[in-house]
Amino acid sequence: MKTLSIDGTDVEVKDYQWELDDQDLDSGRNLAGYMERNLLDHSVNKLTLIFPPQNSEDRAKTLQMLHKEHLSCNFLSPISNSYETHDMMHGNLPSSLYWNVQDDLGTEILYQEFQVELVEY
Repeated sequence: MKTLSIDGTDVEVKDYQWELDDQDLDSGRNLAGYMERNLLDHSVNKLTLIFPPQNSEDRAKTLQMLHKEHLSCNFLSPISNSYETHDMMHGNLPSSLYWNVQDDLGTEILYQEFQVELVEY
Protein backbone atom coordinates (compact mmCIF):
# COMPACT_ATOMS: atom_id res chain seq x y z
CA MET A 1 0.00 0.00 0.00
CA LYS A 2 1.32 3.40 -0.97
CA THR A 3 1.69 5.77 1.95
CA LEU A 4 3.80 8.63 0.63
CA SER A 5 5.06 9.92 -2.69
CA ILE A 6 7.33 12.87 -3.39
CA ASP A 7 7.30 14.43 -6.85
CA GLY A 8 5.49 11.33 -8.16
CA THR A 9 7.96 8.81 -6.70
CA ASP A 10 6.75 6.37 -4.03
CA VAL A 11 8.96 6.74 -0.96
CA GLU A 12 9.56 4.07 1.64
CA VAL A 13 10.09 5.43 5.12
CA LYS A 14 10.56 3.66 8.42
CA ASP A 15 7.93 5.90 9.99
CA TYR A 16 6.16 9.16 9.40
CA GLN A 17 4.16 11.45 11.62
CA TRP A 18 1.50 13.78 10.27
CA GLU A 19 0.69 17.03 12.02
CA LEU A 20 -1.72 19.87 11.29
CA ASP A 21 -0.44 23.20 12.57
CA ASP A 22 -2.94 26.02 13.01
CA GLN A 23 -1.79 29.56 12.34
CA ASP A 24 -2.84 32.60 14.32
CA LEU A 25 -2.71 36.31 13.57
CA ASP A 26 -2.25 38.64 16.56
CA SER A 27 -3.80 36.20 19.03
CA GLY A 28 -3.24 36.59 22.74
CA ARG A 29 -4.81 37.37 26.08
CA ASN A 30 -6.63 40.62 26.57
CA LEU A 31 -6.29 42.82 29.67
CA ALA A 32 -9.03 40.83 31.43
CA GLY A 33 -7.07 37.60 30.86
CA TYR A 34 -9.37 36.09 28.24
CA MET A 35 -7.87 34.52 25.13
CA GLU A 36 -8.68 36.34 21.92
CA ARG A 37 -7.80 34.09 19.03
CA ASN A 38 -7.70 35.10 15.39
CA LEU A 39 -7.29 31.75 13.67
CA LEU A 40 -6.31 31.94 10.00
CA ASP A 41 -8.23 29.88 7.44
CA HIS A 42 -5.17 27.90 6.29
CA SER A 43 -3.68 25.25 8.58
CA VAL A 44 -0.28 23.85 7.60
CA ASN A 45 0.40 20.15 7.02
CA LYS A 46 3.69 18.91 8.43
CA LEU A 47 5.29 15.49 7.99
CA THR A 48 8.14 14.15 10.10
CA LEU A 49 9.76 11.37 8.09
CA ILE A 50 12.19 8.78 9.41
CA PHE A 51 14.27 7.11 6.72
CA PRO A 52 15.89 3.73 7.52
CA PRO A 53 19.64 3.13 7.54
CA GLN A 54 20.98 3.33 3.98
CA ASN A 55 24.11 2.63 1.99
CA SER A 56 25.91 5.55 0.40
CA GLU A 57 24.16 5.19 -2.98
CA ASP A 58 20.66 5.09 -1.49
CA ARG A 59 21.40 7.98 0.89
CA ALA A 60 22.64 10.13 -2.01
CA LYS A 61 19.46 9.38 -4.00
CA THR A 62 17.28 10.22 -1.00
CA LEU A 63 19.05 13.52 -0.29
CA GLN A 64 18.98 14.51 -3.97
CA MET A 65 15.23 13.77 -4.09
CA LEU A 66 14.60 15.96 -1.02
CA HIS A 67 17.00 18.83 -1.71
CA LYS A 68 14.69 20.96 -3.85
CA GLU A 69 12.95 24.26 -3.26
CA HIS A 70 9.47 22.73 -3.73
CA LEU A 71 8.31 19.16 -3.16
CA SER A 72 4.94 17.90 -4.33
CA CYS A 73 3.96 15.45 -1.59
CA ASN A 74 1.04 13.05 -1.75
CA PHE A 75 0.18 11.37 1.55
CA LEU A 76 -2.65 9.90 3.56
CA SER A 77 -4.18 12.66 5.68
CA PRO A 78 -5.77 11.45 8.93
CA ILE A 79 -8.09 14.47 9.06
CA SER A 80 -9.69 13.84 5.66
CA ASN A 81 -9.04 10.07 5.56
CA SER A 82 -7.92 10.49 1.96
CA TYR A 83 -4.77 11.08 -0.02
CA GLU A 84 -3.92 14.75 -0.44
CA THR A 85 -1.23 16.51 -2.43
CA HIS A 86 0.51 19.56 -0.95
CA ASP A 87 3.43 21.78 -1.95
CA MET A 88 6.05 21.39 0.78
CA MET A 89 9.59 22.36 1.69
CA HIS A 90 12.19 20.34 3.58
CA GLY A 91 13.96 21.12 6.83
CA ASN A 92 17.56 20.21 7.66
CA LEU A 93 19.00 17.15 5.92
CA PRO A 94 21.36 15.43 8.39
CA SER A 95 23.38 12.27 7.73
CA SER A 96 25.31 10.39 10.38
CA LEU A 97 27.92 7.85 9.30
CA TYR A 98 27.42 4.39 10.77
CA TRP A 99 29.95 2.23 8.97
CA ASN A 100 32.96 2.95 6.78
CA VAL A 101 35.09 -0.03 5.82
CA GLN A 102 37.78 -0.33 3.17
CA ASP A 103 38.95 -3.78 2.16
CA ASP A 104 40.09 -5.69 -0.94
CA LEU A 105 36.54 -5.53 -2.32
CA GLY A 106 36.32 -1.74 -2.06
CA THR A 107 34.72 0.72 0.30
CA GLU A 108 31.46 0.11 2.08
CA ILE A 109 29.73 3.11 3.62
CA LEU A 110 26.51 2.92 5.63
CA TYR A 111 24.48 5.75 7.17
CA GLN A 112 22.23 5.64 10.22
CA GLU A 113 18.51 6.35 9.97
CA PHE A 114 17.66 10.03 9.73
CA GLN A 115 14.71 12.30 10.31
CA VAL A 116 13.54 15.18 8.15
CA GLU A 117 10.54 17.49 8.41
CA LEU A 118 8.47 18.51 5.41
CA VAL A 119 6.34 21.60 5.93
CA GLU A 120 3.59 22.87 3.66
CA TYR A 121 4.02 26.27 2.04
